[in-house]
Amino acid sequence: MKTKTGLENEYGQNVSLKSVHLEGKLEGLLLTMLVKQRYLNDSDETIEASYTFPAGWGANLMGFGVELNGKRMQAVALAKKKAEKKYEEAIESGDTPVMLEKSPLGLYTADLGNLKPGEEAVINIEYAQLLRFEKGRVRITVPTVIGERYGDEVSDGHIAPHQTVDTDLLVEYPFTATLDILGQMAQGNIACPSHQVDVEQIEGGTRLRLAKGGLLDRDFIVTVEELKGESFVSASEDDGAYAVVASFCPKLQEKEPTPLGLKILVDCSGSMQGDSIEQAQEAMHELILRLTEQDMVSYSKFGSKVIHTSNQLEKCTPRYIKNVLAKAVHDTAADLGGTELNQALTSTFKISFTKAYTEGCDLLLITDGDVWEIEEIVKQAKISNHRIFAIGVGSAPAESLLKDLAEQTGGACELVTPSESISEAVLRMTQRIRSARTSSIAIHWEGEVLWQSKLPKQVFSDETIHVHARLKKKPTATPTLRWTVENVLNEESAPSIDWNSTGALPRMVAGAEITSITDEKAAEELALKYQLASKYTNLLLVHVREEEEKAEGLPKLQKIKQMSAAGWGGLGTVEQPRVLYSISASRILRTGTDSVAFSASSAPAVWRSSRTAAASRISDSSIHDIDDFEIPAFLRKQDDSSTSPIVFDEDSFTPEEMLEKFNELSLTTTKFSDITWELMERVSKGYVWKVLCEMASSEDEMDVYWAFLLRWLSNEVAGIVSLTRHSQRLLNAQIANIEASLVQDVEEQLAQAFPTISKSSWGQTPATERRSLLSRFKKLMTGG
Repeated sequence: MKTKTGLENEYGQNVSLKSVHLEGKLEGLLLTMLVKQRYLNDSDETIEASYTFPAGWGANLMGFGVELNGKRMQAVALAKKKAEKKYEEAIESGDTPVMLEKSPLGLYTADLGNLKPGEEAVINIEYAQLLRFEKGRVRITVPTVIGERYGDEVSDGHIAPHQTVDTDLLVEYPFTATLDILGQMAQGNIACPSHQVDVEQIEGGTRLRLAKGGLLDRDFIVTVEELKGESFVSASEDDGAYAVVASFCPKLQEKEPTPLGLKILVDCSGSMQGDSIEQAQEAMHELILRLTEQDMVSYSKFGSKVIHTSNQLEKCTPRYIKNVLAKAVHDTAADLGGTELNQALTSTFKISFTKAYTEGCDLLLITDGDVWEIEEIVKQAKISNHRIFAIGVGSAPAESLLKDLAEQTGGACELVTPSESISEAVLRMTQRIRSARTSSIAIHWEGEVLWQSKLPKQVFSDETIHVHARLKKKPTATPTLRWTVENVLNEESAPSIDWNSTGALPRMVAGAEITSITDEKAAEELALKYQLASKYTNLLLVHVREEEEKAEGLPKLQKIKQMSAAGWGGLGTVEQPRVLYSISASRILRTGTDSVAFSASSAPAVWRSSRTAAASRISDSSIHDIDDFEIPAFLRKQDDSSTSPIVFDEDSFTPEEMLEKFNELSLTTTKFSDITWELMERVSKGYVWKVLCEMASSEDEMDVYWAFLLRWLSNEVAGIVSLTRHSQRLLNAQIANIEASLVQDVEEQLAQAFPTISKSSWGQTPATERRSLLSRFKKLMTGG
């Protein structure tokens, strides 16, 4: 009996990701991290491991390398298409490529190709992130898991199919971490609300270490409190110019708190069950205690639908609070289905408010943020004339969505785990909402500015604002931040400039600049210059193997699934992912059906020039009448009008659906024949199948002609879905050695067979052609 080692998924299969280790250092507001992902292939097949994982909001990826077979290698940034091409070439040649790709949602995917049985690899990822003082505290958030999200991650989240995020309720990934807090930061009150840690004093600061083995099922959170916010400026020479990061922590004069004009929107979708909905209710109880009769609010909750207590803001009278608001909060439960956040926000934006709120209204959103439709939500929020103040709850809230919503609308965001005080978070949030609105925010630099990051829409007291810039000449004076409150001009500046020589600062400034550039070519060039992963560039390295060590065949894709986020959906009761395809299941299903032979007798070819073989299989005594034969459905009796077209039976399985199915199945197997069996079952009684049988002279050729058909569909049909990386890889393997002339001949035949094809239909053929096909079919069957 074979003994399995390592971690197993819900299907009892070994998982190649064995552990993740974090080494971090906080010095001032700069957090640097080294993340080590350890992989071991303890299966008996060569694999390609694909792991999509989160990174901290605003974090800059500074380095990406791998340790494999005793060799350390560092990746380089390449244009995205070039990197993908080189990755596939390395797969095909039997070498081991490792690639890192950044998605628009603060997620990264590491692909480790051709990891042979028994081999171990460690992927090293380096980050740098600027943190912020917020009301006397700094919060470190290291996301480790992507919670189940509502929506379509491919169409809404713009994630490739092999990068999609699935959750496995049974898998566990060990997580260890150390964090050094140095300098003045070490003088604050340090706590780790997410994990149990051991604390020790080291030279220059304090070290935190996980006290016992953790898991990748919750964010790693460390808070440092009782701090005094400071402004500072860091600068570095940058290829003839100067990269600068100016960090301002202004303190606004205290004024009479402004009455609230606040729309409250609480997530009551199924993902909020358990800890999250309890946090939401606690937050609302705390907020109710802080309301005054001068405040005006509305209360709404949402899931698949949105429910409003009223269609306008209501005065917070004791009667309203008791009879409406408190009752609504009491009735709040995670029972409203899916997380239709965009719909809920749009509906809540429409709640009317008085003209007294000339600068717009505020919206308090309490949610775990587990949705994929981030870009559209942020886009609509920006034009809503609402400031959004978001409180993210749960063990792994979607930081990228909530931070972006707040940043783009002039609001603020607080993330609160179940073990943190949500009462304190509500207090800080109400202080922000009640504070005076600021305007005319500007920054004054000494000398010419080549580029500067966008300034925030609102300045909050005792909260850091980071401004990235590139200056033409060496700065000798610190910049000044200016803003206006009730027509009174205010200023804030740092005492001096700290000069940085590590080389990290120019890359961090370049990373901020790339996100603001609309010129894709310029953004790509900047990412290449500073060797950064971006929307336009991937990081790639290739371990070139000795000839005798080359991997053979195609590697089996192993998507590294996420652990279920702690407490997600209520005590971890996450619905198991639906199995879209299973090779073993499909084989079982086939055992009860007749196998489809590829010979002309059982699958008659309608355009075959040689009919002898087919006719010889039918004895004269078996032929009584041509009507004894089943006429293919696409040739059965129809209107004989020469202008009457016939529609192919396969329109119930359209060209686009065929390619989508191919893309889906390509992630499950490296055997092209497994996929063609599945596709054949959908078209085995119709015109598409007859065309393929006509082209192929034997069963052995069928897979090649399937490859021709799929390739032709992807290249020739306008607007059709694109092939994925793994689909293209399978096709290339099938037709790699086919002569170009044959490829051209086959494509011409396909164009003749489907003259009016579109992505939603295989097209139509005139009745005259149908009669011709019927005649040829009858001749084929009789040998005439």
